[in-house]
Amino acid sequence: MLYSFDIFDTLVTRITYYPIGLHDVVQEFIRNDSEIPRYVRNNYAGIRSEAEKKARDYSEFVGDEEISLHKIHHIISEYSNYSDNNISSLEKIEIDTEIKCVLPITSMIDWVKELVNLGKHVILISDMYLSKQTIREMLVSLDSVFKDIPIFVSCDYNRTKAIGSIYAYIHETLGIEYKDWHHTGDNRHSDFLVPQTLGITCELLEGWKESSWIKELRDTCDINMVDAQVVFGVVKYISCGIDSDLTKLGKSFAGIIVEEYAEWIIRRALQDNIEELYFIARDGYVIKKVVDFIIEKNGINISTKYIYGSRKAWRVEDALARENIIQYFRENVNFNKRIAFVDANGTGVSISLVADLLGEMWNHEIPIYYFSFHRQVEKSKCCFFNYCYNASDIIELLCSATHGTTVGYQLQEGKMKPVLAEGTVGENLDEYVKGILAYTDMLLNVKHKLGIEINARRIVKCLVSTKRYSSGMTLQDFWTALNTQTESTIDVPEIDYTIDTLKSPEAQRVIIYGAGIVGKRMFCELNKSQETLISAWTDINYIECMKKGLPVISVNEAVKREYDYILIAIKNRAAVKSAKCILTQLGVDESAIRYI
Repeated sequence: MLYSFDIFDTLVTRITYYPIGLHDVVQEFIRNDSEIPRYVRNNYAGIRSEAEKKARDYSEFVGDEEISLHKIHHIISEYSNYSDNNISSLEKIEIDTEIKCVLPITSMIDWVKELVNLGKHVILISDMYLSKQTIREMLVSLDSVFKDIPIFVSCDYNRTKAIGSIYAYIHETLGIEYKDWHHTGDNRHSDFLVPQTLGITCELLEGWKESSWIKELRDTCDINMVDAQVVFGVVKYISCGIDSDLTKLGKSFAGIIVEEYAEWIIRRALQDNIEELYFIARDGYVIKKVVDFIIEKNGINISTKYIYGSRKAWRVEDALARENIIQYFRENVNFNKRIAFVDANGTGVSISLVADLLGEMWNHEIPIYYFSFHRQVEKSKCCFFNYCYNASDIIELLCSATHGTTVGYQLQEGKMKPVLAEGTVGENLDEYVKGILAYTDMLLNVKHKLGIEINARRIVKCLVSTKRYSSGMTLQDFWTALNTQTESTIDVPEIDYTIDTLKSPEAQRVIIYGAGIVGKRMFCELNKSQETLISAWTDINYIECMKKGLPVISVNEAVKREYDYILIAIKNRAAVKSAKCILTQLGVDESAIRYI
């Protein structure tokens, strides 16, 4: 038995959300490279995508199935006065970036290692413009198991999975029968439909399902591409179907916002030479955990504390309540250090009242960091900083706490302790925080690996403006709203696809290959003709066609029917080539294959 595996998005993936996001990373790397023409380095991502499309168009024109990275970069040289040395240099930068940006899909690599350890015959197959040498270097950088496993790459053989020709080549070269072959990959067409039609046992991996809120953000917001590619690439990489909903929320939408705010707090604190950060309850609960994680991971010399307070606890007239506030701050806040307070959403009124109440104890200007600051005061003792002004209170939901609101303070065992309201906590925040920290950890690792600055502030501004949030939601409610999709219904006129078998005995018997727009049109025309009898209608995606009510059967079953010729009713040239490859591999005489 031969076991073959697709490589990209099966065994490994890239840091970026889309594969072409790698071009944005390259553009970031070459931004200040004076050896590269200015137009190219400032517009590399777009130029690179255009060059690949142009290379593929020319490849199709001359009959080639695949292109190489060198051919792509040769076309890039057409955009500027570019020497061979420039081409080689930029090509090397892209290869180095590919290696930097590759991440393992651990569960699949473990499966490969298990098969290798059992002595099974394992190979790797990829439709890719990168050479076998480069791909092996990428793979070995993640696991040594790939050092000796044979790799079949389309650009080295000018044969592809999408066409089916590389499967045919391996079948002939290795002498492997299709029935003795098991293939695994993520592409429905090239890793499943094509090889399955040839007789290979196939396993199709479930791909990433893009959340509707991510799609909305891409469609409506003008955000820096490299930032978005990395941020959403991390979300995609760490997503796990078996996670709880709150963990998923923490790993994605909430994680992006809270992590970026936490990094801003740290950058601001370092700029202000802060020694100690005080996170105000309840909104400071989740933020403190993320800041603590980043501080520890990066070895930053700032300490943090959590203090209990609220509008209800601090806006008081009672003399005893005021004395309790003073005592609480005297015991819990060190005003002799360079300190700052952290909150999520506020007006500055409550903390300003505390500053006035403490008198000489609070005797200098202290920074107050807010996610969203709604100024209502001017105080010499407080210097307010705003991360991202937002009219809604969504940040308060995303910064929920495990305890109730602080309603006051009372003396317990000689210490002033907060008094908390009961019955206000209903969600499992441990799962939620676990998700945010998983996102934070992965993003920090990626930024360290790439060595470039990623700033998601513009992304955060778009996220907190989402119309899917409304006040009063729980975290669970919000996650449900984020993932609710509205489906539009389109009226499609019904067409009778019943095959007319009452034809003249002299009618030519034909098999129609293809059930797309061209195939449907061809079926209707030939079905009406008295000179043609449709023996079978087939498509490699026949199961989906059958679900739609089309009388389509599998290619393997169709070629067993009697026919005079097989008509390939497909417009796309590559798909036509694939159909011819599949049919000849199934024993159909090439002279019986025709296409329009």
